[in-house]
Amino acid sequence: MSDRGRRLVVLPATQDSWLVDEIAAAWEAGEAISVVDLSAPSARARLDAIAAHLLRLPSGDVDLWPDAPPLPEDAAIVQTTSGTTGKPRAVVLTHANVAASARAVHERLALTPRDHWTTALSPAFIGGLATIARALVANVPITLLAQHRPQCFERARALGATLATTVAAALERVDVSFLRAVILGAQPARGALPAHAITSYGMTETGSGVVWNGEPLPGVEVRLEHGAILLRGPMIARSWRDGSPVLDPDGWLHTGDVGDLVDGRLTVVGRAQELINTGGHHVAPAVVEAAVSSALSLDPNTIAVYGTYDDRFGEVVTLAVTTSPAPTVADLAAALADHLDAPWLPRRVVRVTHIPRTDTGKPVRHELPGAVVRPRGAPRGRG
Repeated sequence: MSDRGRRLVVLPATQDSWLVDEIAAAWEAGEAISVVDLSAPSARARLDAIAAHLLRLPSGDVDLWPDAPPLPEDAAIVQTTSGTTGKPRAVVLTHANVAASARAVHERLALTPRDHWTTALSPAFIGGLATIARALVANVPITLLAQHRPQCFERARALGATLATTVAAALERVDVSFLRAVILGAQPARGALPAHAITSYGMTETGSGVVWNGEPLPGVEVRLEHGAILLRGPMIARSWRDGSPVLDPDGWLHTGDVGDLVDGRLTVVGRAQELINTGGHHVAPAVVEAAVSSALSLDPNTIAVYGTYDDRFGEVVTLAVTTSPAPTVADLAAALADHLDAPWLPRRVVRVTHIPRTDTGKPVRHELPGAVVRPRGAPRGRG
């Protein structure tokens, strides 16, 4: 394209200072960026959704789709959704969105010039990329870590890191006591957490987590509509890559999640699309997975809960498990009796060789044996 200010540049998801410098340089040049893990199986689908003009590598630029549609003048980031319920879709975040997100996060954290961000989250997804963006906006240092391993966090400690984004599972093997705050995303947090750990709720469309420990960040509004979670705020994207709107006419994002809101504190139950309707009871798979993992001391990566068809109940709660021997229905009933109501107890157990997952580790439930498959976007109520 002749108008450099509207170009969309794909950058490979490297975990080093090269990526940080290239994002800063692209924004300075008036370009928008997208970060893609080019080695991931989903890379082609993500590149198709992004429709970028060129790929920027350390060795130079490579044309992708020079005649791809232009972007809004204020576009900063084009990033794809996780693709849990279908093909990934690309959302456009403007510089105003990015600045508002950084401002809200740093207001909540009371950021100072002495702070230093670090993350081992992949920049191919919004949690990692947003950490880079907020460091650039605030002009504070950031250190990217190659893995969620002790030696990587020791390196961050030596460099003076004070704030981090990571996943809850990493806390079992890395020391984060040197940080003044650690924000957890990408997967549900289970069990006891350090006092300075913060669970976050958000998605690509919100530019990272916008609800921390159940409380909205400054400038964020939350409301429920028949149990469905709606969000509104200046950091939330306005459009998809194809130009269609992300928000409803009143500026609300319909997240596709369901939850409870009590005294201003949000509890997320799960994806509406994934709720299991068993005899009129709407069961959240993630809640059952957490209970099963805790009660039976099973690795969360070895299990997945989903719905299968049943003549009597319509659907029943089903546990897919890769471990051997697999727990029986009777084992589950005995272990979970004090943790889950009867309709939430798994009534079937399916032994599988592997559990299909997205690039971010979320189970792809509709691909499990006998899964109830619904049209994407089909409405789901709560009981």
